[in-house]
Amino acid sequence: MPGLAYTAKSFDVTAPVVFVGHGVHAPELGYDDFAKVDVKGKIALIFPNAPPKFPNDQRAFYSSSATKSRELEA
Repeated sequence: MPGLAYTAKSFDVTAPVVFVGHGVHAPELGYDDFAKVDVKGKIALIFPNAPPKFPNDQRAFYSSSATKSRELEA
């Protein structure tokens, strides 16, 4: 998640970092970057966009930062 105060000159966050691929949970496509990864209390490092193998509509949906944010919160 980006910083909580976009106008702040700086802020500090200390937590372990976990890599979560594209940060996509798409069970209908048989794809889950969160399988066996615990992100609670950690900084999730993710690739932008969505996997190139996804059909165009699903790729656009799963590339959305709003969609990724909802999955990270869940």
